[in-house]
Amino acid sequence: MPIVIQTFLAKRTVMRYILFISILATTISLTTNCNKATNHYSGQVIQIDYSNISTIEDSSWIKVDDWKFMHFRSLKIGKKNEYSLPASYTVIDSAGNRAMGTEINSRGMGLYIARNLNDINKNKLKETESKYRIINPNLISVRGIIKIAKQDSSSVSIEVPENYPAKIKVLK
Repeated sequence: MPIVIQTFLAKRTVMRYILFISILATTISLTTNCNKATNHYSGQVIQIDYSNISTIEDSSWIKVDDWKFMHFRSLKIGKKNEYSLPASYTVIDSAGNRAMGTEINSRGMGLYIARNLNDINKNKLKETESKYRIINPNLISVRGIIKIAKQDSSSVSIEVPENYPAKIKVLK
């Protein structure tokens, strides 16, 4: 066989392997992402209880309707994300191998969610969309419990990873 044909067949074989590996990697990625278990809650009033939680992991999340709030351990990374929440331990600053951080009281997590929902009400929702309402604003930081509803009484949906530490209940 001439060298040109051999080179062509060798390149074609390599391309097939690359295509096969790409398809395999994509399939594995989609399969693992789809299999992550989540819990869904939907109702007119949803209660999220952050009292007595010892650990909220970095990169954990809670989704209110279409708004996803990520927990970040790093304050710098959290500030780059529009609707971030702190993890249980948050690094404020770091230099070299040293990090300065603080423990975050889980009871305050409801305040962060309330602040994010307030920002969404003011800046993201169209006038025709129902705004979020916090039913118990005075008790959020005291009890660590936030109750979320919409002004027009339509359903609020909450989605969390299966291992999310807060207790979530549909009250109505």
